[in-house]
Amino acid sequence: MPKKLKVTLTSFLVAAVLTMSSVSASAQAIGLSWKDNANNESGFEVQRKLGSTGTWTSLTELAGNAVTYVDSGLQYGILYCYRVRAFNTAGNSGFSNEACASIVQPPQPAPTSPTELKVTIQ
Repeated sequence: MPKKLKVTLTSFLVAAVLTMSSVSASAQAIGLSWKDNANNESGFEVQRKLGSTGTWTSLTELAGNAVTYVDSGLQYGILYCYRVRAFNTAGNSGFSNEACASIVQPPQPAPTSPTELKVTIQ
């Protein structure tokens, strides 16, 4: 009769990720930063949606211990929302809080002043 083996499965899920700590927008790019609360992640997945009711899509996967990402080539006037989660071979952590920003189109410069004004008496 074969021996019975006792098997214990151990899972090392990533710690609940992070808190998105800052979002900054400049010249058609939005910079993200977060606090890495995990010590066993293989990497981070950054997701984005357009507007508050858009659908989340994966933007990129970053290496473990990453705490920043810059999303560039964006359009003026669109609200971009982001969330991040850690992952490893055992699975994914929960998502960070959602953070949103939009890029405001810079104001047009004032027109150039007219020159060579002349007065003629009529």
